[in-house]
Amino acid sequence: MTIRTTSAKIALVSLMASGLVLAPVSAPIGFSPTVVPTVSVAQAREAGVYETTGGGYTLSQEFSWAQAKKATTVRVCSDISDSGTLDIPSFVTNLQGWQKKSILSAEGPKLRRIGGGEALSVNFGKDNNIAVSDIDFGKAGIHTGAPSAIGSTVTVKSGAKVTFKNCSFVHTPVIEAGAKAAFDNCTFVTKKIDDRSHAATFSGSTEKPTNIAAPVFEKITITLEGKFPELTEGTAVDASAAVDVMVTEGSGAPMHLSDFMKKYPDATTEVTLDPAALGLTAKIDTDKLILQGTPKTSGTYSVQVKVLTKDGRSAMSNALSFDIAKKAPITYTMTAPQSFVQGEKAVFTSSADNALFVDVLVDGAPIPSTMYERKSGSTVITLLPAYTKTLQAGAHKLDIVSQDGLATANFMVTAATPSNPSTPGTTPGTPQNPKPQGGNGPVNTTKPTTNGKVSGKTNGKASGKSTLPKTGDATLPGALAMAAVAGASVIGASAYLRRKDSMN
Repeated sequence: MTIRTTSAKIALVSLMASGLVLAPVSAPIGFSPTVVPTVSVAQAREAGVYETTGGGYTLSQEFSWAQAKKATTVRVCSDISDSGTLDIPSFVTNLQGWQKKSILSAEGPKLRRIGGGEALSVNFGKDNNIAVSDIDFGKAGIHTGAPSAIGSTVTVKSGAKVTFKNCSFVHTPVIEAGAKAAFDNCTFVTKKIDDRSHAATFSGSTEKPTNIAAPVFEKITITLEGKFPELTEGTAVDASAAVDVMVTEGSGAPMHLSDFMKKYPDATTEVTLDPAALGLTAKIDTDKLILQGTPKTSGTYSVQVKVLTKDGRSAMSNALSFDIAKKAPITYTMTAPQSFVQGEKAVFTSSADNALFVDVLVDGAPIPSTMYERKSGSTVITLLPAYTKTLQAGAHKLDIVSQDGLATANFMVTAATPSNPSTPGTTPGTPQNPKPQGGNGPVNTTKPTTNGKVSGKTNGKASGKSTLPKTGDATLPGALAMAAVAGASVIGASAYLRRKDSMN
């Protein structure tokens, strides 16, 4: 038998022996995905590695054959055009762009395209823990500028862990919240990334893309640390009326409000003062909550700080309570008569400004405004006879009440009698000229002599008995009465001021 060989046949046999050519590679039209093509010798040399056939099959078909071979590394040995949705199976832990060994090329990594003219969604699911290298998630004709080509879009689902190295992305990749993605020596054609996890990392020659994802705020907690100093109505608040505003994000360490605002510049703050204090305001100043103004109303108040993010998330601080103490009333001076007779006018003058006048109290009770006249200089109150004649004889107390204090005077009222009538229009306390009482009392007719001796004496002795004034116990009941009225009047005035405060 004559065996004829040709150089072409000899070369083919040599290539087959070296494992660079598949054994019969021709597949009938309408090849079924369930039929596993013959594996090359090179594939057989590496357990767990599957190299795509390059026979025009989809990557989904190639993955099914890799799974049949129990491979975990899939090498994409040629550009693959596909469309629809491509879910990367979880058994694949390495996806590589690869160059098979040939006469002209050495074996090793090579950038391979996954994506064609139609849209392809490449998804890495929650169970993926994979390293992807030398893959161009692009589109056919990208380098020639074909406008109709769409190509592939990459999405890393929540829970997935993917490391990309030497990869390119024609469309903006999406990294869902809860996913982990790292990019080393990668290229983003759009220069953007939709990193909703806000945790993607970039290394090597990767130019960090702009993250177009909306900010994701963890739960935030606001605390007000410290307390305000003692505040008093009518007294301006100084710079010490400030407390720290701290923000805690998630389980992190507390940070100053200014640091939080730097991290999230679109966040805003609101301050609420409850109830609104007349003359007092609260606001944020960098890291401090400060009070400003002059409080005009005493009481207990609280203040809260609210932080709002751009997407509507918010947190309210604890309510910090503080007190505004009531200002101690001013004690004004009073010019007043010591005594007057029932039915006489009586003038009392307080040093308080007439514009601050509130009321007149006698023995702790307000009197009708028709019973007195008021004029400036400073506050002059004239009790009219119609009122003074109603006062019982004895000790009394009068208070002129102003908005910020009061003036007080004690006085005696003398009963009006036929022997001691009131004289309208006279000033109480002014001595009156004594008049004879119609012979009802003794008349002093003694006269001094030229030698300084009193006439009417005989032998150096007085001609009659002299009457000495009484002392001691005779004045005690009047003094006790004045003291008792003064004490009762103080209590009455204080109670009145408290009633006026509560009504205001």
